[in-house]
Amino acid sequence: MSVDNMKKFKVSVPDRDIVDIAEPIMLKRIRKTDEEIALIKSIAAIAEVGGAAVLEAMDEGVPEYVVRDYAIGKMNEEIERKHPNSEFRDTWLWIQTGPVNTDGGHNPTTARRLQTWGHTRGRSSKVLEIAPEVKELYQ
Repeated sequence: MSVDNMKKFKVSVPDRDIVDIAEPIMLKRIRKTDEEIALIKSIAAIAEVGGAAVLEAMDEGVPEYVVRDYAIGKMNEEIERKHPNSEFRDTWLWIQTGPVNTDGGHNPTTARRLQTWGHTRGRSSKVLEIAPEVKELYQ
């Protein structure tokens, strides 16, 4: 609640104590049930499928949106396998190639085609070269 709204609230209920419940609510939200933990683990495994699919689909000249759609399709297949009675509302992932439109995770996917390109943040980098430690996760 903003300071201005807090002042207005205090005026509207002058004879009441105001108690900050932010911390107890936060503590309640961070405690997870066994069911929530199992779901989080399942979702993480589905995200891994999506990451592997991105690496699989990446190739010189392939548009970002094609990589995105392929990976989302693979994740949806995994969701269907793991959670057969699920509703599919908003399966998504971020795939962005530089150097333009990559300054934020919520930027839209483009039709830009994957290509090798020069230096990024002081080190030589190519879109199609995946860091060895990342590659190991998906082999």
